[in-house]
Amino acid sequence: MVDIEGRLKTAQASADRLRALLGSAGTAADIVAVEGELAKRESEIESLQGRSRVLSSQVDFATVNVRLTEDADLEVNREVPGFFKALAAGWVVLVSALLAAVALAGFLLPFVPFALALWWVLRRHRRRRPPSSRPPPVSPPSWPVPGGGPNEAAPPGSADPGGIAPGGA
Repeated sequence: MVDIEGRLKTAQASADRLRALLGSAGTAADIVAVEGELAKRESEIESLQGRSRVLSSQVDFATVNVRLTEDADLEVNREVPGFFKALAAGWVVLVSALLAAVALAGFLLPFVPFALALWWVLRRHRRRRPPSSRPPPVSPPSWPVPGGGPNEAAPPGSADPGGIAPGGA
């Protein structure tokens, strides 16, 4: 960028000198020669200005690396904390966790009415659904169970069609 700015200043100074020479040129050949050189310089100036604009827009997106260091060396504490220091640190962590839980509850509190409304709508929808759209209930198997359970088929010719024994209530 600095190199292009320097070349641009030099080309502009050269073009200014050629313009001054153009005013003092006496013959047509001198005028044509000076105008040709002036056109070259102006073309070079425009090219350098375009490059400068491109580079200045790229400089806006350039990566900057920063390294920060301390003057003093870092000291590492190798001391093992005692019981009471560890107890105090544990207490601080417990209180911080409880405060975080309270903050979370405060964050979620505005959403509770919406969740309750959604639950109520879904519950109401399930109750109003007609029985035909509900899945059929699971029934026990209809085959005879060995050992005479309640699902066993009655022997042919038995007199208990309703499942009530004669003389029983």
